[in-house]
Amino acid sequence: MSDPSVGPSSQRLCTHALQYQRLHAGFSNEGYLYCDRDDTVLTWGTYNPHYTRRVDALPWMLTDDEKSVVESAIKPCPCGGRFAFANPPRCPYCHLARPDLVLDATYFVVVGRRLDGDTEAVWVD
Repeated sequence: MSDPSVGPSSQRLCTHALQYQRLHAGFSNEGYLYCDRDDTVLTWGTYNPHYTRRVDALPWMLTDDEKSVVESAIKPCPCGGRFAFANPPRCPYCHLARPDLVLDATYFVVVGRRLDGDTEAVWVD
């Protein structure tokens, strides 16, 4: 008997119906990174001094090298995971990836915890 939670690439797929908020990063002037372990999304304003002293570009227009600079300047997630631009959002129940929730790089979703990089100590100094 086959398991319906297993897709063609033998990876489990989340089937939870989720309530989430989708935001346009450009309209809200925010950068974002998802945790690789849980449902946390880290956001920050594009004029955040911790961000602008490291790179001089809008978050959705960064090169791969600039993305690495930003990622290395972020502390680990409270769950112990790592924030990265390439991480997809994750289900708050099963923690499986949910890339289907994101339209493109200018949009991000909040499905669980949101850390505010403008007010919380998330940057490595």
